[in-house]
Amino acid sequence: MGGNCGIPGAEAVARLFGDLIGKDVPVERCKAFALAPRSGATAAVFHTEHKKVGAVLILEIGASAAAGAALTSMPATAVEEQVVDAKLSATLLENFREVMNIGAQLFQGTNAPRVAFSGLYQNPEPLPADVAAVLSRPAARIDYKVTIPGYGSGRIAVLIAPQAVAVA
Repeated sequence: MGGNCGIPGAEAVARLFGDLIGKDVPVERCKAFALAPRSGATAAVFHTEHKKVGAVLILEIGASAAAGAALTSMPATAVEEQVVDAKLSATLLENFREVMNIGAQLFQGTNAPRVAFSGLYQNPEPLPADVAAVLSRPAARIDYKVTIPGYGSGRIAVLIAPQAVAVA
């Protein structure tokens, strides 16, 4: 299938999180952020049907913890603990994995290559070389601040892999 793996707009990101938790989720553009060592940030990887990295979402620990906790209505204190520890608990990691499984819909569009969620990595866990390459030289990037009502906020970087930008 041809076409480009599209960058989702703020509305699509808000709809993804809002539909999952049943609340309006404010999402706004923000400046690109750098990943700090041992920050606990998560990298959600999406592969194309040709087994190539299509897109990567990098989420600050606050965003991934809030999304994971909100999915199953966990207490908000769970998010605070994860941010302090800079590591998601097994339960929140599994919840967040479910959010990202549905997150593949962010990249679906007319003539876009099909992508599927394929893995989750938490900083400082090493990334596979193909994923690290997308982080260092994405074809496109956009950053958002997401606020999950009652749980907190964090930034998300959406990175599109060069090989996901197909030539028509």
